Order: sequence, then C-alpha cells, then structure tokens
Amino acid sequence: MNKKLAKRNFISIAILIIILITMCFANFPIPATTQRFVGFANAITTDIDLSGGFVAQYEMKFPDEIVDRNQKVKDTADFINNKLIEYGYKSASVSVAGGLTEDTTANQLYIEVPNLMYAKEVLNAVVADGNLYIRTTETTEVGENDLSGEDISNAFSTFTQLTASEYKWGTTIELSDEGATKIKKLTESGSGTIYIYIGDEIFSNISFSNQITDNSLYVYGSSPNKDSANIYAFTLLMAKQEVSFELIGDQISTISPLLGENTLLFLLIAVILIIALFIFVMVLIFGDFGYLAGLSLAIYFALIMFFMQAVPIFVLSISGIIGALIGLLLLFSSFYIIFDNIKSGYAEGKKIPLSTKSGFSKSIMTIVDLNVIAIIFAIIIYFVGAPLTHSFAFALGLGALLNMPVALLTTKSFTKWYLSFNSTKPNKLRMKREATINELD
Repeated sequence: MNKKLAKRNFISIAILIIILITMCFANFPIPATTQRFVGFANAITTDIDLSGGFVAQYEMKFPDEIVDRNQKVKDTADFINNKLIEYGYKSASVSVAGGLTEDTTANQLYIEVPNLMYAKEVLNAVVADGNLYIRTTETTEVGENDLSGEDISNAFSTFTQLTASEYKWGTTIELSDEGATKIKKLTESGSGTIYIYIGDEIFSNISFSNQITDNSLYVYGSSPNKDSANIYAFTLLMAKQEVSFELIGDQISTISPLLGENTLLFLLIAVILIIALFIFVMVLIFGDFGYLAGLSLAIYFALIMFFMQAVPIFVLSISGIIGALIGLLLLFSSFYIIFDNIKSGYAEGKKIPLSTKSGFSKSIMTIVDLNVIAIIFAIIIYFVGAPLTHSFAFALGLGALLNMPVALLTTKSFTKWYLSFNSTKPNKLRMKREATINELD
C-alpha cells in the first residue's frame, strides 16, 4: 500500500472515531422532529445501585367479589412490572411485602424504579384514585352509554402524523367491542367533547368533530413526549384495575446510589484514565504501535457503548462495570500478545513487515482461546447465576466478543497502513536485535 492511500485511510478513520465518540456523548434535538438524539453512553439503562432511584409502598384495597386475593396481588404486581419495563424502567422491581403464602393474604406492594425522567410520576400514577369513566357530559352521574374501565382493553403512547408537517405524541385508548359500540352512540351527534373521568375528577378531555366508529380513541397532544404519553396511558390502565392503591405514608422515598452521587461520572473518568495510562505504557514498550492500539481502543469504546444501550435486556450495574473492566483487560492483553510477538519476530531476524505478519498469525489462537473461554464463562454465569450477575455476564461476554475483531482485524489493518510509512526503522517501534543475528531475507 502506498503512503498516499494509507494517509487517506488514517484520516478517514480519525474522522470516523471523532463521529463515534461524539455519538457516545452528544445530546441534541433531531431537526424537523420532536425527538432528541441521546448519546450512547447517556442511553445506557443503569441499575439503581449506580444511578439511585425511588421507592414507594402501597396498600391494596380489594372489592368484595375478589375471592383469591393472593392471585390478584400476583397478577397485579406482574402487570405493573411488565408495564414499567415496557416504559424503559428495565431495572424496576415490584415485590409483595412479606411474600405470598397460602396462610396469609398480602395487601402491600413495594415498587422501586431507577432515577430516570418521570420516575416519580410513574409511582404517583399507581394511585389512580377512583373508577374510570368516559362520557360526553360534565357530570359524575353514570349514563347508559358511558364507558367504564371494563370497556378499555389497552392504552399506549403513539406518535401520530396530524397534518402533512405536524407530528404529535398522544395516547391511543383501545376499546372492547362493547366499548366501541358505546363510543359510537356517545359521538353520534358528530361533534362535541369527550370527558375522561377518574373518580369525580376530570382527568382529560377530547374534542371530536365526527362520529367515532373505530374501536379506539386517540388523545392527540396529550403529552409533549413519549415518556409523558406513557404516564398518561399508565394512569388510565391503573384506574381500570379492580383493586385500588393507597400510598403508605403519602411519600415516595429516594434511594441513593450505592457508591454515592456522580458515580457514573467518576467511573467514566477512571476508565478514560486507565485507557490513557495503557496507551502511554504501550508507547513506552512498543513505540508507534501503542498509538495504533489507541485508535483501536477508541473504536472498541464506541462499539461497547452502542451495544450496551442497543440491547433491550441489558441493565448496567456495578457488577456490569466489573465485567466491562475485565473485558477491557482482555483487550489490553490481546494488544500486548500481538505486539510482543511482532517484537520477538524482529529480534529473531525477521524484517519489520514479515515480523508483523507472523506476529499476528502467531497470536490468533491465543487471543481466540482467551476470549472464547471468557464468552463461555459469561454464558454459564448468565444462565446459572443469580439475577445480580446478569449485568456482569453480559458486559464480560460483549467485551470478549468485540475483542477478537478489534484486536485481530482492526488493529491488523492499522499496522498494515502504518508499514507504508515505516517498514525500516525499528527504533520507532522499540524493536531491537542482537548484532550477531543476521536479518532474514
């Protein structure tokens, strides 16, 4: 490869790395939409031990017709937990106070949510005080065609195009067949206002200018973003539950991060310093090859950030940080193995290009074995270990999986380009050879 092409490749890689690192931390509005781009690092879901969170305790009140109350408690807890995960609170937990036994009836729930936007609003939405009704008059009297919670099958956030250039977040309320019949009768006048009541209070209202014949209602403009639209939908779904909830103590408690405030910032700074120290040591030992390792590390860092936020099941906890650091150490080891083999090849009499080629070839099995063992270990831990180890196992497995292409393919390409600039100056690569050893042709 000639120097001109190699230089162009390095410039392209430098631009790519700048873009990738920017995408890890940038946070900006996307033009012509109501969406924001959230950097990979900021989009990673963190567990409560890292980010803190909120906890609330609720007392459940049952109507007389519910016989198997323990089963109802379990079903309700599962419903709330699934909804919280659906809304992005992946590390949320819903537990029954005292557990469920055949001899006792549980009536209290603990709900923990991570410190994300609208976290407190989610916990407050559990206490949807009163029955749910949908009607076209401002009255608390129940009419023949009024919809109740039984007529609503689901509610969820929706991003809908209202005009050619206008999009808004809102909430879609899906109706049962009976609910669809009632809403058709309620709106047969062709215009008016639909009022959504929770208890005796108006929760929301919807203007309509045509008879509604679909089996759903769309509350457009009910929310400025997806998160608040989810809260709106969750409030409706909680209001239609057979059981009601009362917040014990009328308060939501704060859970502090296990390692204190700004834990994530300090950990990020520590990781950056570790990487910088490694590059410095690599430059001292292997010269310019250390800078090539730095380029590969930048790409690895961006990839690990991307996959951590892209995989829906992953939640980063302290154990996940440990797993990620072990994965990083495996990558450090891979670089050292490769460059040390190259250095040894030169000391044996090989020219720099030949020692580089043989160094990578000699390193393949060692690096693959090392990382495959780590991946197998991570898989076993993930499926056999306790839930607390899942974050560790995923981070370690992901790191080991990315190590192989980054170390053996990406770095190999960089060294190939580098040899276009230097294939005859061993001092730049901290290479030495005994004077008694002849150079091989």
